[in-house]
Amino acid sequence: MRCSYFRKKLTAYLDDELSETARGEIDSHLNACTDCHSALARLKNLTPLLRQTPAPEIPQNLVERVISQAREHLDIQSKNRLQASISSRLSAGPVLSRIAAAAVLVFGLTLGTYMGRNTWTGLSQPSIAHLTTTQAEPAEIYRLDFLSHAPQGSLQEAFLTMTQPPNEQRK
Repeated sequence: MRCSYFRKKLTAYLDDELSETARGEIDSHLNACTDCHSALARLKNLTPLLRQTPAPEIPQNLVERVISQAREHLDIQSKNRLQASISSRLSAGPVLSRIAAAAVLVFGLTLGTYMGRNTWTGLSQPSIAHLTTTQAEPAEIYRLDFLSHAPQGSLQEAFLTMTQPPNEQRK
C-alpha cells in the first residue's frame, strides 16, 4: 500500500484507536519505510506541544452572534425564494397565456349563451309554435335545416337520421 494510506492512520495509531490487525500493518510499514517513521516521530513531538497550548477563549456572545447570523441568512434565503416565486408567476409568458385562456372561456360562454337563446326563441315562430319538443322535428328546433341537403351516406345525413323520431322518415 502507499505511504499516504498509512500516514492518514498515524494519528489513530498514536491514540490507540486501531484494531490489532491495522496496528500490525502500520508497524510492518513503519519498519520498512523511513519517511513514514520520521512522520510518526514528528507527530509524537507535536502531540505534547498541542496539549500544553491553552485553548483560546470563546467570546461571551459567540453563540448569540452565530444564531442571529444564521437567522438573517435564512430570512434572506426565504425572501429570495419568495421573490423568485412571485416573479416567476408574474412573468410575461404565463400571464399572457392565462389572459388568453380567460378570453377564450368568456368568448365560448358568450357564444354558447347566444346560440342557446336563439335556439329556443325559434320555437315562437308560427310554423312550429304549436308543437311540443317531443313532436317537433329536431332539425327545426335546433335549426339544422342547413344539413337537409346532405348527400346520401354522409355524416350530416346520419346525424339527421339519428335526431329524428324513430317512426318518421327523412324528407
